[in-house]
Amino acid sequence: MNLEPESDPRPAQLAKQIAAVWARVVKVDQIGVHDDFFEVGGSSLPAMQVIAELRNRFGVYLTLAEFFRHPTVEGQARLIQRRLRRADAAATPVIPRRTQTTPCPLSPSQERIWFLRAMDPASAAYNEAEAIRLEGQLNTSFLEQALHVVTQRHEVLRTLFQVIDDNPAQVILDVSPGTMSHIDMSALPPPTRDAEAQRRLLEDSRRPFALDSVPGIRTSLLKLAPQEHILLLVMHHLICDRTSVGILCQEVGEVYRSLVRGEACQLPELPIQFGDFAVWQRLQWDRGTFAEGIAFWKEYLDGAPTRLELPVINTRPAVSDSDGDRLTRPLGSHTYQDLRRFCQSEKISPFTVLMSAFNVLVSRYAGQTDIVLGVPIAIRDLRELAPTIGILIDFLPVRTDLADHPPVRTLLERAHRNMQQVFAHRTVPLPAIIDAIHLPRDLSRPALCQIALNWKDRSALMQSLPLDGLVVSPVPACAQSSKFELTLSLVDMGDDLHLEVDYCTRLFSAEMIERLISHFRSLVVGLIANPDLPIGELPLLTADERRQLLVEWNQTKTDVPRDKCVPELFEEQVARAPDAVAVVCGEESLSYGELNARANRLAHQ
Repeated sequence: MNLEPESDPRPAQLAKQIAAVWARVVKVDQIGVHDDFFEVGGSSLPAMQVIAELRNRFGVYLTLAEFFRHPTVEGQARLIQRRLRRADAAATPVIPRRTQTTPCPLSPSQERIWFLRAMDPASAAYNEAEAIRLEGQLNTSFLEQALHVVTQRHEVLRTLFQVIDDNPAQVILDVSPGTMSHIDMSALPPPTRDAEAQRRLLEDSRRPFALDSVPGIRTSLLKLAPQEHILLLVMHHLICDRTSVGILCQEVGEVYRSLVRGEACQLPELPIQFGDFAVWQRLQWDRGTFAEGIAFWKEYLDGAPTRLELPVINTRPAVSDSDGDRLTRPLGSHTYQDLRRFCQSEKISPFTVLMSAFNVLVSRYAGQTDIVLGVPIAIRDLRELAPTIGILIDFLPVRTDLADHPPVRTLLERAHRNMQQVFAHRTVPLPAIIDAIHLPRDLSRPALCQIALNWKDRSALMQSLPLDGLVVSPVPACAQSSKFELTLSLVDMGDDLHLEVDYCTRLFSAEMIERLISHFRSLVVGLIANPDLPIGELPLLTADERRQLLVEWNQTKTDVPRDKCVPELFEEQVARAPDAVAVVCGEESLSYGELNARANRLAHQ
């Protein structure tokens, strides 16, 4: 790729280059000049990748809002050409390096998480854990060196969080401390070894970080056999987001490859560090830069419900806790392929379809038609932020109105426009939104959004770690905690989509989550098969549930003695089970004994 800005390419050539960037990012063979980015399978994160590539190629910066307003190849070509002719390509937002290295303030998103953590320091809710199996000849020394190089390269990976002058601050260490622990289990019998490995993974995933004295990252290498290891990575959410994991893995893989091959490794210099972004964003906050966005959010959330009342197994506690668990099931490869074909034909992204199905599911479960979901929105469209490790997302509220029970296609169009609005105003941090709408404080549940929906791309998974000569595969790792009451993560595995549900164990049972996943599958299948159907008619029950409801529970045939009347049979039942419930009306019920007594009194009147 040519990294130097091109002065003024001809319009046709410009459109051709933009189409090539689109095709590479959204993995579509051919892109036409009139194609709409979001109708060929694009979404916000790929849009940010395109923005970064266009800026690298032409030296022109498009904001995400401009990208949404000009979603066709032709529209973007005209916009870039105007910028080039006006020679204003350099007049783009630039995040400067801060003058004071350490300490530096927390970003608004960091500050919110810091305060939540301060309320429950022992919680593992914000531990992001992931593990992989490494099969082959692993050079453990080179792997540890590669991790050290990357943690030394990114300030946020050697940052402490301390209170200075009554305010939380980031304190950057000059040298990254060692973070990898080595555990040799190769001498244990396989059953014992595997059980011990699972215990270690859970224990290390759940262990809280003492963030005022150690950085929020640790790694453990479990040796199972001479050529079989498990690598566990645990990072605190204060220092990372999902994309950060992908960046870390790619850089570690690149350094490791160079060490194995005996080659020099020169990672490109980082334009900025996360601390620079935190200072810059805090300055935008103090200057009132978010005023226009705040006005949007106040109108967007006017009258929105602050609670989603899903059926739960226990009374909600006065103060919510983060104890949780995870259940992962496949969507099904055939269904995923059908979904992809449907999205291509309808020119809409898979996330939009799945978010629509999830909204319908939550509406059915909660009995509510005004649904607010938390959706992670990235803010990486500035080129400086593309290679930065840090928390560069916020879970923003996405509101969907289902009161008119629209047809599926109408709901999909509504969801698409809805996401465009949210993305256009994504720079306003969630704490500012909560303050602006004067949300009442409620410690019994997460603020504003109790349920979240997330997309995990393959490139951001730890299993994408490229290590020379090694076969890498995922290993389940979970901190058994939940930031929200329920989070559905859609994990793109290539040929299938995994449905990964993190849930609060105080509120939901594993059986409830298993049923919820089955119902979600049914809705997705019904939605893509019947896009003209009103959403209220979409199937929810599985085939087994329909058979149980219509057949098994209706098998009420029984033998009745022909020599006895109903009163005699009733009296025999009273004798057998006088305390069993006989009738129910509203909140009142009568046992067989009570009903018999009342019947006798009535008979003697």
